[in-house]
Amino acid sequence: NDRLRDMMEKAPDICIAVHQNSYSSANISGFDSFYFTPWSKKIAENIAVYTKDTGVYTKSRFQWSVNYFMMRQTVCPIVLTENGYVSNTNDLTAMVEPEKVTTKAVAIAHGVADYFLAINK
Repeated sequence: NDRLRDMMEKAPDICIAVHQNSYSSANISGFDSFYFTPWSKKIAENIAVYTKDTGVYTKSRFQWSVNYFMMRQTVCPIVLTENGYVSNTNDLTAMVEPEKVTTKAVAIAHGVADYFLAINK
Protein backbone atom coordinates (compact mmCIF):
# COMPACT_ATOMS: atom_id res chain seq x y z
CA ASN A 1 0.00 0.00 0.00
CA ASP A 2 2.88 2.40 0.70
CA ARG A 3 4.27 1.94 -2.82
CA LEU A 4 0.85 2.45 -4.35
CA ARG A 5 0.32 5.60 -2.29
CA ASP A 6 3.72 6.91 -3.41
CA MET A 7 2.83 6.25 -7.03
CA MET A 8 -0.48 8.06 -6.70
CA GLU A 9 1.27 11.08 -5.18
CA LYS A 10 4.08 11.17 -7.74
CA ALA A 11 1.99 10.18 -10.79
CA PRO A 12 4.82 8.63 -12.86
CA ASP A 13 4.47 7.95 -16.57
CA ILE A 14 5.40 4.30 -16.05
CA CYS A 15 6.69 1.99 -13.32
CA ILE A 16 9.23 -0.78 -13.81
CA ALA A 17 9.47 -3.07 -10.77
CA VAL A 18 12.82 -4.85 -10.81
CA HIS A 19 12.88 -8.01 -8.73
CA GLN A 20 15.21 -10.91 -8.06
CA ASN A 21 13.53 -14.08 -6.92
CA SER A 22 14.25 -17.32 -5.12
CA TYR A 23 12.60 -20.68 -5.51
CA SER A 24 12.80 -24.01 -3.73
CA SER A 25 14.18 -25.67 -6.87
CA ALA A 26 17.53 -24.67 -8.36
CA ASN A 27 16.13 -25.70 -11.76
CA ILE A 28 13.98 -22.56 -11.98
CA SER A 29 15.89 -19.86 -13.80
CA GLY A 30 15.67 -16.98 -16.20
CA PHE A 31 14.06 -13.63 -16.76
CA ASP A 32 10.35 -12.81 -16.57
CA SER A 33 8.56 -9.72 -17.82
CA PHE A 34 4.97 -9.45 -16.54
CA TYR A 35 2.18 -7.05 -17.42
CA PHE A 36 -1.47 -6.80 -16.40
CA THR A 37 -3.06 -3.99 -18.41
CA PRO A 38 -3.09 -3.54 -22.19
CA TRP A 39 -1.11 -0.29 -21.90
CA SER A 40 1.69 -2.14 -20.05
CA LYS A 41 1.94 -4.95 -22.58
CA LYS A 42 4.19 -3.23 -25.14
CA ILE A 43 6.68 -2.05 -22.52
CA ALA A 44 6.87 -5.56 -21.03
CA GLU A 45 7.33 -7.06 -24.48
CA ASN A 46 10.07 -4.58 -25.40
CA ILE A 47 11.93 -5.28 -22.16
CA ALA A 48 11.61 -9.05 -22.69
CA VAL A 49 12.96 -8.85 -26.24
CA TYR A 50 15.96 -6.70 -25.32
CA THR A 51 16.75 -8.83 -22.28
CA LYS A 52 16.52 -12.06 -24.25
CA ASP A 53 18.88 -10.62 -26.87
CA THR A 54 21.58 -10.02 -24.21
CA GLY A 55 22.17 -13.76 -23.80
CA VAL A 56 22.50 -13.32 -20.02
CA TYR A 57 19.63 -15.74 -19.42
CA THR A 58 18.95 -19.10 -21.03
CA LYS A 59 15.21 -18.66 -20.42
CA SER A 60 13.16 -15.53 -20.95
CA ARG A 61 9.41 -15.21 -20.48
CA PHE A 62 6.96 -12.44 -21.34
CA GLN A 63 3.46 -12.91 -20.02
CA TRP A 64 0.27 -11.48 -18.62
CA SER A 65 -0.18 -11.89 -14.88
CA VAL A 66 -2.85 -11.04 -12.34
CA ASN A 67 -0.77 -12.17 -9.36
CA TYR A 68 0.81 -8.87 -8.37
CA PHE A 69 -1.06 -6.29 -6.30
CA MET A 70 0.73 -3.24 -7.70
CA MET A 71 -0.12 -4.21 -11.25
CA ARG A 72 -3.82 -4.65 -10.46
CA GLN A 73 -4.06 -1.30 -8.64
CA THR A 74 -2.21 0.58 -11.30
CA VAL A 75 -2.14 4.35 -11.72
CA CYS A 76 0.20 4.06 -14.69
CA PRO A 77 1.57 1.31 -16.95
CA ILE A 78 3.48 -1.14 -14.70
CA VAL A 79 5.88 -3.90 -15.69
CA LEU A 80 7.21 -6.33 -13.13
CA THR A 81 10.49 -8.00 -14.01
CA GLU A 82 12.03 -11.01 -12.31
CA ASN A 83 15.73 -10.71 -13.00
CA GLY A 84 16.78 -14.23 -12.21
CA TYR A 85 16.60 -16.54 -9.23
CA VAL A 86 19.16 -16.45 -6.42
CA SER A 87 18.48 -20.17 -5.95
CA ASN A 88 19.99 -20.85 -9.40
CA THR A 89 23.79 -20.67 -9.66
CA ASN A 90 23.86 -19.19 -13.19
CA ASP A 91 21.26 -16.56 -12.38
CA LEU A 92 23.02 -15.66 -9.14
CA THR A 93 26.24 -15.11 -11.07
CA ALA A 94 24.37 -12.72 -13.39
CA MET A 95 23.16 -10.81 -10.31
CA VAL A 96 26.62 -10.15 -8.90
CA GLU A 97 28.83 -9.64 -11.96
CA PRO A 98 28.86 -5.89 -12.64
CA GLU A 99 29.10 -6.32 -16.43
CA LYS A 100 26.01 -8.55 -16.53
CA VAL A 101 24.08 -6.27 -14.19
CA THR A 102 24.84 -3.33 -16.48
CA THR A 103 23.89 -5.35 -19.57
CA LYS A 104 20.51 -6.21 -18.02
CA ALA A 105 19.90 -2.60 -16.95
CA VAL A 106 20.67 -1.32 -20.44
CA ALA A 107 18.25 -3.88 -21.93
CA ILE A 108 15.46 -2.67 -19.64
CA ALA A 109 16.28 0.96 -20.47
CA HIS A 110 16.16 0.23 -24.22
CA GLY A 111 12.76 -1.44 -23.82
CA VAL A 112 11.42 1.62 -22.01
CA ALA A 113 12.98 4.04 -24.51
CA ASP A 114 11.44 2.18 -27.45
CA TYR A 115 8.04 2.41 -25.79
CA PHE A 116 8.32 6.20 -25.38
CA LEU A 117 9.63 6.61 -28.93
CA ALA A 118 6.68 4.62 -30.28
CA ILE A 119 4.01 6.58 -28.41
CA ASN A 120 5.56 9.93 -29.34
CA LYS A 121 5.46 9.35 -33.10
